[in-house]
Amino acid sequence: MSPQPDSRPGQLSLHQSADNFTVPCPIFELYQIIEEMRDNHILRQRDVKSHAGESQYLVYGHWFVLYAASLILTQSNREVPVGEAAKALAQQALSLVARACRQTKTAHYQLFRSSKTKERIVEELDGPQMTLFDQLILEG
Repeated sequence: MSPQPDSRPGQLSLHQSADNFTVPCPIFELYQIIEEMRDNHILRQRDVKSHAGESQYLVYGHWFVLYAASLILTQSNREVPVGEAAKALAQQALSLVARACRQTKTAHYQLFRSSKTKERIVEELDGPQMTLFDQLILEG
């Protein structure tokens, strides 16, 4: 038997047949890719003083990268990819988290404990929302 996909596109799921555990579930593969990105970043940072760049958010925010991946999949109505497509999704999700968190002045360990961080990620994915003031300027 093969892994059983969730019937809802974009839903991260661990459905797996009990008969065959040799095929990794797509969500587990995606999680492993994110963890590998995190571990590689930590290894590289041992010799570097600067922690700039998108990968800096992997240390405390790797679960948020997985959350961002689920938002991307849900918005695009896609299934959890595997292989190179999963790596591309992980990088896209990391970029989304980085854009959402870049403007904050909070330490990362506090940033990823805040409930507002999820809101920032959703807002970044949805794009800038037009305010009433913006709408009045366009109409005027």
